[in-house]
Amino acid sequence: MTEVTKDPPMASGRAMGLDVGSRRIGVALSDPTRTIAQPFGVVDGRRSDAACRELCAIAREHEVGIIIVGLPLQMNGREGTQARVVRRFVDVLRKMLDAEVQIELWDERLTSRQAERALQEGGVGSRKARTVVDQIAASIILGSYLAARRSAFS
Repeated sequence: MTEVTKDPPMASGRAMGLDVGSRRIGVALSDPTRTIAQPFGVVDGRRSDAACRELCAIAREHEVGIIIVGLPLQMNGREGTQARVVRRFVDVLRKMLDAEVQIELWDERLTSRQAERALQEGGVGSRKARTVVDQIAASIILGSYLAARRSAFS
């Protein structure tokens, strides 16, 4: 799961990172060279089908070749309830996506806390932070994947 694999030739285009929550799904996108991860926005996560349709539209519009989904593992490395929820969400997303778009799960332990801390250190108020923490977490997930991929193949 957190082992980086080389993308097959068909996986071209940008990478998308997702931080899946029960209410909101944070979205991040890479640049076309998959070097930099940037926060993109938030999708309403309360209805999986609608969220997946919106994510598929974003993926098509931005020519995404791979989606990195944060998998919330427990501190001992085991999967808990939220990890099972994410896996079910990924199953729905996979059925709706274009066949050539890949999905990889990536260890996301503590990324939301990292995002909250970064916003706090940046002086972002708690009201504003609530609206951006999910997309910052998605950016951290995607950024860690891209960095691991670069170091594995450099």
